[in-house]
Amino acid sequence: MQRVRDDVKSKITGDGSVTFFNSDFKEHYHSLEGAREEALAKYIVPSELERRLANAAVSVLDVCFGLGYNTLLAAEEAAKWRGSISVTALEIDKAVVGDASQSIDSKWQVILSELYKRSLYSSDYLNIEMIWGDARLSCSELIADHRQYDLIYHDPFSTQRNAQLWTVDFFKKLYLLLKTDGVLLTYSTALPVLVGFLEAGFFIGKSEQVGEQRIGTVAAKSENMIKYPYSDDEMLAITESAKSVPYRDLSQCGENNEILRERNEKVVIGRQNDYVTK
Repeated sequence: MQRVRDDVKSKITGDGSVTFFNSDFKEHYHSLEGAREEALAKYIVPSELERRLANAAVSVLDVCFGLGYNTLLAAEEAAKWRGSISVTALEIDKAVVGDASQSIDSKWQVILSELYKRSLYSSDYLNIEMIWGDARLSCSELIADHRQYDLIYHDPFSTQRNAQLWTVDFFKKLYLLLKTDGVLLTYSTALPVLVGFLEAGFFIGKSEQVGEQRIGTVAAKSENMIKYPYSDDEMLAITESAKSVPYRDLSQCGENNEILRERNEKVVIGRQNDYVTK
């Protein structure tokens, strides 16, 4: 049986669900206001799974699986609505899945244990395939296999800790992996993230307000898939701000500090140019 590592720091969040603190990224995996509630508000509710499951099986790409809340709550929805989902889950840290299998909701422990041991799980309503490693490389392989998904759950650590997965160049890969009528969902509403999605070809909007949780971002290939679009004034503020310079990683092998440094240099240059112009 997988044993929780001694150095894993678990935390009970505001809604009673568990999250972990990652000592490498120096962040918790979820909002301390509520791990489960965050997953519901930012990923499950805006997925509109009831509508999607009524038509066909739903395919999901879960970028940064972590403790599995996004996929596992989607699976609960599939069971509730007598539908089925097929998930491709990307995760760089295999051990966190093993730790989660011993720490979170008992009804999920078998699924997580199977994923840790075999990288696969299958039932009448749920199929999960785990792919371990750098999501940038994994997505390139999925593109080569001509995979596409109804939903993409994008849930890395923050832009300051995990900039590699918030770049225009990575978003372009996600664009190729999304179906025409699909949506990408993420918790971040940071200006460089929003502009990065736009530059990668997405339309962007807001997720629905759920309880006390802050809104997230919905991105899509088709404008009619955006239920809550930004107003013209909001879009102007997003694109014209000096802070809107997106993250870039043309080589798709850049390190976090390198990506942050290059963006910060461009922000400084932009501000200097604005000062000269004025």
